[in-house]
Amino acid sequence: RSNRSDDATIVRFGTGNNADAVVKRLLDKSAAEYLPTGFDEFDSKNGGISPGNLFTIGGSSGGGKSTLAAQLAINWSGMGEHVCMVPLEMTEDEMTARLMANAAELDVRKILFRKLSTDEEKKYKRAYKKFVERRKDKDGSLTFFKPKSDMTIEEILACTYTMNPSVIVIDYISLLKGVDGDDQWQKLGAVARYCKVYAETHNVIIVLLCQVSEEGKIRYAQAIKEHSNYCWTFVSTKETREAG
Repeated sequence: RSNRSDDATIVRFGTGNNADAVVKRLLDKSAAEYLPTGFDEFDSKNGGISPGNLFTIGGSSGGGKSTLAAQLAINWSGMGEHVCMVPLEMTEDEMTARLMANAAELDVRKILFRKLSTDEEKKYKRAYKKFVERRKDKDGSLTFFKPKSDMTIEEILACTYTMNPSVIVIDYISLLKGVDGDDQWQKLGAVARYCKVYAETHNVIIVLLCQVSEEGKIRYAQAIKEHSNYCWTFVSTKETREAG
Protein backbone atom coordinates (compact mmCIF):
# COMPACT_ATOMS: atom_id res chain seq x y z
CA ARG A 1 0.00 0.00 0.00
CA SER A 2 2.83 2.39 0.80
CA ASN A 3 4.49 1.73 -2.55
CA ARG A 4 1.25 2.27 -4.47
CA SER A 5 0.61 5.58 -2.70
CA ASP A 6 3.99 6.84 -3.95
CA ASP A 7 2.58 6.74 -7.49
CA ALA A 8 -0.44 8.90 -6.62
CA THR A 9 -0.88 12.59 -7.42
CA ILE A 10 -1.83 14.68 -4.40
CA VAL A 11 -3.09 18.25 -4.81
CA ARG A 12 -3.97 20.09 -1.57
CA PHE A 13 -5.78 23.38 -1.08
CA GLY A 14 -5.44 25.18 2.27
CA THR A 15 -3.02 24.08 4.99
CA GLY A 16 -0.01 22.56 3.26
CA ASN A 17 -1.25 24.09 -0.01
CA ASN A 18 0.54 22.83 -3.15
CA ALA A 19 -2.04 23.74 -5.79
CA ASP A 20 -0.30 26.84 -7.17
CA ALA A 21 1.23 25.05 -10.15
CA VAL A 22 -2.04 23.41 -11.18
CA VAL A 23 -4.03 26.64 -10.87
CA LYS A 24 -1.40 28.48 -12.91
CA ARG A 25 -1.26 25.72 -15.54
CA LEU A 26 -4.99 26.06 -16.16
CA LEU A 27 -4.46 29.71 -17.12
CA ASP A 28 -1.76 28.86 -19.66
CA LYS A 29 -3.56 28.91 -23.02
CA SER A 30 -0.62 27.30 -24.80
CA ALA A 31 -0.75 24.27 -22.49
CA ALA A 32 -4.30 23.18 -23.35
CA GLU A 33 -3.96 19.68 -24.74
CA TYR A 34 -6.74 18.62 -27.06
CA LEU A 35 -6.01 16.53 -30.11
CA PRO A 36 -8.46 17.43 -32.91
CA THR A 37 -10.15 14.41 -34.45
CA GLY A 38 -10.39 15.92 -37.93
CA PHE A 39 -14.19 15.84 -37.68
CA ASP A 40 -15.04 19.55 -37.59
CA GLU A 41 -18.51 19.18 -36.10
CA PHE A 42 -17.07 17.47 -33.04
CA ASP A 43 -13.87 19.52 -32.77
CA SER A 44 -15.68 22.88 -32.96
CA LYS A 45 -17.66 22.00 -29.82
CA ASN A 46 -15.18 19.88 -27.86
CA GLY A 47 -11.72 20.87 -29.08
CA GLY A 48 -10.84 17.25 -29.76
CA ILE A 49 -9.78 14.38 -27.51
CA SER A 50 -7.55 14.88 -24.48
CA PRO A 51 -4.39 12.78 -24.01
CA GLY A 52 -4.74 10.56 -20.98
CA ASN A 53 -8.31 9.61 -21.86
CA LEU A 54 -10.23 6.50 -22.92
CA PHE A 55 -12.23 7.02 -26.10
CA THR A 56 -14.81 4.33 -26.94
CA ILE A 57 -16.34 3.78 -30.37
CA GLY A 58 -19.41 1.54 -30.36
CA GLY A 59 -21.15 0.43 -33.54
CA SER A 60 -23.37 -2.39 -34.69
CA SER A 61 -21.84 -5.41 -36.41
CA GLY A 62 -20.58 -4.46 -39.87
CA GLY A 63 -21.58 -0.86 -39.26
CA GLY A 64 -18.21 0.79 -39.85
CA LYS A 65 -16.43 0.83 -36.47
CA SER A 66 -13.12 -0.17 -38.00
CA THR A 67 -13.53 2.27 -40.89
CA LEU A 68 -14.19 5.14 -38.50
CA ALA A 69 -11.27 4.16 -36.25
CA ALA A 70 -8.98 3.92 -39.28
CA GLN A 71 -10.04 7.41 -40.40
CA LEU A 72 -9.17 8.78 -36.96
CA ALA A 73 -5.79 7.04 -37.15
CA ILE A 74 -5.17 8.53 -40.60
CA ASN A 75 -6.12 12.00 -39.37
CA TRP A 76 -4.00 11.84 -36.22
CA SER A 77 -0.91 10.35 -37.85
CA GLY A 78 -1.16 13.06 -40.50
CA MET A 79 -1.05 15.65 -37.70
CA GLY A 80 2.26 14.27 -36.44
CA GLU A 81 1.01 11.78 -33.85
CA HIS A 82 2.37 8.25 -33.46
CA VAL A 83 -0.67 6.01 -33.79
CA CYS A 84 -0.64 2.26 -33.18
CA MET A 85 -3.60 0.21 -34.40
CA VAL A 86 -4.15 -3.28 -32.98
CA PRO A 87 -6.49 -5.21 -35.32
CA LEU A 88 -7.65 -8.37 -33.56
CA GLU A 89 -9.93 -9.43 -36.40
CA MET A 90 -8.47 -8.24 -39.70
CA THR A 91 -5.15 -9.26 -41.24
CA GLU A 92 -2.34 -6.84 -42.04
CA ASP A 93 -3.24 -7.16 -45.75
CA GLU A 94 -6.85 -6.18 -45.07
CA MET A 95 -5.82 -3.25 -42.90
CA THR A 96 -3.27 -1.99 -45.44
CA ALA A 97 -5.75 -2.40 -48.30
CA ARG A 98 -8.28 -0.27 -46.42
CA LEU A 99 -5.65 2.35 -45.74
CA MET A 100 -4.52 2.54 -49.36
CA ALA A 101 -8.11 2.53 -50.63
CA ASN A 102 -8.73 5.57 -48.45
CA ALA A 103 -5.54 7.33 -49.54
CA ALA A 104 -5.95 6.62 -53.25
CA GLU A 105 -9.76 6.78 -53.36
CA LEU A 106 -9.96 3.28 -54.79
CA ASP A 107 -12.32 0.35 -54.23
CA VAL A 108 -10.79 -1.74 -51.44
CA ARG A 109 -12.08 -4.94 -53.07
CA LYS A 110 -10.08 -4.21 -56.21
CA ILE A 111 -6.94 -3.96 -54.11
CA LEU A 112 -7.61 -7.14 -52.14
CA PHE A 113 -8.61 -9.14 -55.25
CA ARG A 114 -5.68 -7.76 -57.32
CA LYS A 115 -8.08 -6.26 -59.87
CA LEU A 116 -6.52 -2.81 -60.27
CA SER A 117 -6.04 -1.49 -63.78
CA THR A 118 -2.68 -0.09 -64.87
CA ASP A 119 -3.82 3.48 -64.23
CA GLU A 120 -5.22 2.50 -60.84
CA GLU A 121 -1.93 0.84 -59.91
CA LYS A 122 -0.10 4.08 -60.69
CA LYS A 123 -2.61 6.00 -58.57
CA TYR A 124 -2.14 3.47 -55.78
CA LYS A 125 1.65 3.86 -55.80
CA ARG A 126 1.49 7.68 -55.89
CA ALA A 127 -0.95 7.70 -52.99
CA TYR A 128 1.26 5.36 -50.96
CA LYS A 129 4.33 7.54 -51.50
CA LYS A 130 2.40 10.70 -50.61
CA PHE A 131 0.89 9.04 -47.53
CA VAL A 132 4.32 8.05 -46.20
CA GLU A 133 5.99 11.38 -47.00
CA ARG A 134 3.29 13.43 -45.27
CA ARG A 135 3.80 11.50 -42.04
CA LYS A 136 7.56 11.83 -42.31
CA ASP A 137 7.23 15.58 -42.82
CA LYS A 138 5.04 15.87 -39.72
CA ASP A 139 7.18 13.37 -37.76
CA GLY A 140 4.14 11.15 -37.33
CA SER A 141 3.54 7.47 -37.98
CA LEU A 142 0.78 4.90 -38.33
CA THR A 143 1.69 1.41 -37.12
CA PHE A 144 -0.23 -1.86 -37.33
CA PHE A 145 0.54 -4.30 -34.54
CA LYS A 146 -1.07 -7.61 -35.46
CA PRO A 147 -0.81 -10.26 -32.70
CA LYS A 148 -0.21 -13.77 -34.02
CA SER A 149 -2.07 -15.31 -31.07
CA ASP A 150 -4.70 -14.29 -28.55
CA MET A 151 -3.45 -11.65 -26.12
CA THR A 152 -4.81 -10.03 -22.98
CA ILE A 153 -5.15 -6.27 -22.73
CA GLU A 154 -2.15 -6.20 -20.40
CA GLU A 155 0.00 -8.07 -22.94
CA ILE A 156 -1.07 -5.82 -25.81
CA LEU A 157 -0.35 -2.60 -23.95
CA ALA A 158 3.00 -3.96 -22.76
CA CYS A 159 3.96 -4.67 -26.39
CA THR A 160 2.73 -1.36 -27.79
CA TYR A 161 4.55 0.54 -25.01
CA THR A 162 7.88 -0.17 -26.74
CA MET A 163 6.60 1.65 -29.86
CA ASN A 164 6.07 4.88 -27.86
CA PRO A 165 2.64 5.67 -29.34
CA SER A 166 0.55 8.71 -28.45
CA VAL A 167 -2.64 6.93 -29.60
CA ILE A 168 -3.50 3.22 -29.32
CA VAL A 169 -6.51 1.82 -31.20
CA ILE A 170 -7.77 -1.64 -30.16
CA ASP A 171 -10.20 -3.28 -32.57
CA TYR A 172 -12.10 -4.66 -30.70
CA ILE A 173 -12.62 -5.37 -26.98
CA SER A 174 -14.63 -8.61 -27.22
CA LEU A 175 -11.80 -10.33 -29.12
CA LEU A 176 -9.29 -9.92 -26.29
CA LYS A 177 -8.02 -13.00 -24.53
CA GLY A 178 -9.75 -13.86 -21.26
CA VAL A 179 -12.95 -11.84 -21.64
CA ASP A 180 -15.39 -14.68 -22.31
CA GLY A 181 -17.39 -16.78 -19.84
CA ASP A 182 -20.41 -16.23 -17.63
CA ASP A 183 -18.87 -13.14 -16.04
CA GLN A 184 -17.98 -11.55 -19.38
CA TRP A 185 -19.65 -8.27 -18.42
CA GLN A 186 -17.38 -8.00 -15.38
CA LYS A 187 -14.23 -8.82 -17.34
CA LEU A 188 -15.02 -6.33 -20.10
CA GLY A 189 -15.68 -3.64 -17.53
CA ALA A 190 -12.32 -4.43 -15.92
CA VAL A 191 -10.60 -4.13 -19.32
CA ALA A 192 -12.13 -0.69 -19.89
CA ARG A 193 -11.07 0.40 -16.41
CA TYR A 194 -7.51 -0.88 -17.03
CA CYS A 195 -7.35 1.05 -20.32
CA LYS A 196 -8.56 4.24 -18.65
CA VAL A 197 -5.94 4.02 -15.90
CA TYR A 198 -3.20 3.12 -18.42
CA ALA A 199 -4.14 6.05 -20.66
CA GLU A 200 -3.97 8.49 -17.79
CA THR A 201 -0.74 7.06 -16.39
CA HIS A 202 1.05 7.12 -19.75
CA ASN A 203 -0.65 10.27 -21.12
CA VAL A 204 -1.90 8.53 -24.25
CA ILE A 205 -5.28 8.23 -25.92
CA ILE A 206 -6.68 4.70 -26.03
CA VAL A 207 -9.44 4.12 -28.56
CA LEU A 208 -11.43 1.01 -27.68
CA LEU A 209 -13.89 -0.43 -30.18
CA CYS A 210 -16.96 -2.36 -29.04
CA GLN A 211 -20.31 -3.59 -30.36
CA VAL A 212 -23.69 -2.04 -29.69
CA SER A 213 -27.18 -3.53 -29.83
CA GLU A 214 -29.88 -2.48 -32.29
CA GLU A 215 -31.04 -0.03 -29.62
CA GLY A 216 -27.58 1.58 -29.51
CA LYS A 217 -26.53 0.20 -26.12
CA ILE A 218 -23.03 -1.21 -25.68
CA ARG A 219 -23.22 -5.00 -25.64
CA TYR A 220 -22.24 -7.20 -22.70
CA ALA A 221 -20.99 -4.47 -20.35
CA GLN A 222 -22.37 -0.96 -19.85
CA ALA A 223 -19.36 -0.38 -17.57
CA ILE A 224 -17.33 0.15 -20.76
CA LYS A 225 -19.26 3.38 -21.36
CA GLU A 226 -19.06 4.38 -17.70
CA HIS A 227 -15.26 4.18 -17.73
CA SER A 228 -14.94 6.12 -21.00
CA ASN A 229 -14.08 9.82 -21.10
CA TYR A 230 -15.54 10.03 -24.61
CA CYS A 231 -17.97 7.64 -26.24
CA TRP A 232 -19.28 7.65 -29.81
CA THR A 233 -22.01 5.11 -30.52
CA PHE A 234 -24.05 4.59 -33.66
CA VAL A 235 -26.42 2.01 -35.12
CA SER A 236 -26.31 1.07 -38.78
CA THR A 237 -29.28 -0.35 -40.63
CA LYS A 238 -29.72 -1.83 -44.06
CA GLU A 239 -30.90 1.59 -45.28
CA THR A 240 -27.95 3.54 -43.87
CA ARG A 241 -25.44 1.01 -45.19
CA GLU A 242 -26.94 1.21 -48.68
CA ALA A 243 -26.82 5.00 -48.48
CA GLY A 244 -23.18 4.94 -47.38
